[in-house]
Order: sequence, then structure tokens, then C-alpha cells
Amino acid sequence: MTRFGESDVENAALAWLESLGWDVARGPYIAPDALAAEGAD
Repeated sequence: MTRFGESDVENAALAWLESLGWDVARGPYIAPDALAAEGAD
């Protein structure tokens, strides 16, 4: 049986979205203390 971790599923989903033309931003770039923060918390 093949086991997939959360990061495996997340990376596959992000790669799929990128292949469809979506802009993907990784967590460290959109974290609350980052310049491109997506929210306050």
C-alpha cells in the first residue's frame, strides 16, 4: 500500500493548479508577518 503524506497531496494539488494557469504562492510568502501577507493571522 502506498502512503501519502499531507505535503505529498498539497504539492500535487499545487502543481495541478499551476498547470491550469493559477498563480500559486507558498506559505512563507503569504504568512501574516511577510510582505505579501494574505491576512493578519
